[in-house]
Amino acid sequence: RITADLKIGRSYLMLNKYAKALYHLEIAEEIDNKNPKTNLYLGEYHYRQKDYVSSEKYLKTALRVSPTYVEAMDILFQVFYEMDEWEQAKDLLEKLLAMNPGDLRYHYHLGLALERVGEPDRGLAVLIEGLRDDAGNEGLRFLAESIYHKYYWTNMKVRRRGAYLAAYWFRKGRNYLRQNLTNYSIFAFRRGIRLDPNNWRIRMELAKVYKSQGLDQMYLDELKVLRPLSPANRNINDEIRFTQRALKRRLARRIGINQYDQPRVQPKLALVFFESNHDFHYHFGVNRFYREILYTTLKMRHRLNVVLIQGKKNFKNDEAIARDQKADYMIKGTVRETKGGVHITLRIFNLKDGEAFRTLKINQRGSSRFLSSALHLASRVEKLFPVIGQIIRKNYKEVYLNIGRRQGYKKGDRFFVIQSTKALNKLLALSNLPRIMNNKQLLRQTLLSYSEDPRHGLQEIRITDIDENVAKGRIVTSDFFNQVNINSHVIYKPR
Repeated sequence: RITADLKIGRSYLMLNKYAKALYHLEIAEEIDNKNPKTNLYLGEYHYRQKDYVSSEKYLKTALRVSPTYVEAMDILFQVFYEMDEWEQAKDLLEKLLAMNPGDLRYHYHLGLALERVGEPDRGLAVLIEGLRDDAGNEGLRFLAESIYHKYYWTNMKVRRRGAYLAAYWFRKGRNYLRQNLTNYSIFAFRRGIRLDPNNWRIRMELAKVYKSQGLDQMYLDELKVLRPLSPANRNINDEIRFTQRALKRRLARRIGINQYDQPRVQPKLALVFFESNHDFHYHFGVNRFYREILYTTLKMRHRLNVVLIQGKKNFKNDEAIARDQKADYMIKGTVRETKGGVHITLRIFNLKDGEAFRTLKINQRGSSRFLSSALHLASRVEKLFPVIGQIIRKNYKEVYLNIGRRQGYKKGDRFFVIQSTKALNKLLALSNLPRIMNNKQLLRQTLLSYSEDPRHGLQEIRITDIDENVAKGRIVTSDFFNQVNINSHVIYKPR
């Protein structure tokens, strides 16, 4: 009878049918309240109900009968987490790791518990021990890096670990380059530099990527950092002088424009909380952990303006904070972790009307599932919003725009001129803007519908020279070019 009720109660528990699960588990408890499995399942039930005091009572009963009952210990340390009983969690995890030295989950959780009880150097050592077995384990790595950054200035033992952690990102960045994933490699090299700022090899690789992308000022800035790291290297000094001379011949310098101080019409996105919709997950605090990764990848996108809102799990409160930050859109998300996989849902809200603007979903498996999904989602978010350029100078049919290679444009690209600020505001308010801006005919028709005199057609500009943040163009429509004025806005014409 007890076996049947236990099995039935456990099945209902797995199906999230809690009332039926409790009914059968209480019957089993009445028959034998010392049975370890009965107490385990009741402890799990109360954990899922967020009744941590009752959960602790049942799980401790199970462990008194069976002191090495791993399943009970597995849930109990999570109960201690939720109750902020970090010392007890640490003691339990030390036993679990000793019993299962190859289980990287316990490296992760013990590392976290040690940091919380004021032993960050020991916590980092436990995490690195796990990384030596699996260098690509994202949970261990991102927790180790967060501890490193938090205690860099106050704990010398922690600081010494930076070079080891950075070496992984050097290898990762080189691997991305071999796959022609340039943006991913920049992310990896920057991550490595944050961990080991004086690492000559990583900085040199990043400098080479900037040079290959035509980002000359960023290339020069890296060279200037590299010079004191290798004072005897004459090649760096020669390259600095050559790049400085080359920059003087670049478009922005020739026309006397500070291309790094040009305002741009960009939507402002506020990234708020992530929540986990699954009770049992591998990484404690996986929502905060994932939000930090996504924020970093979004910030790398030059077409986006992203701010991080340190709010609570309260939609209205976060919405109010986002509005105070003058954000146009708000992103909130859900992360669900399963064995070997992660499921992410992003909901983007338009703060003009508070309505959901877009929902993006991704399922990712593999050892780099968190980073890969974040990089992929950042790319998809970027494609939802247009880059709106502006004419900053005009000389007859020759114009200069405040957009360039950083935004992904090149010589030969064409842009439609948006005839008025009123037309621009109407365009940006469209709910189906992502579809329109990627379809040449739809975009043309939409802009013509906003024109005060559609007979004039649309003015077009073709890029003839380009810098990092500034482009030179020519008005290619033969008539009505005088309608194109300084401060007129432009939008990319799809091919």
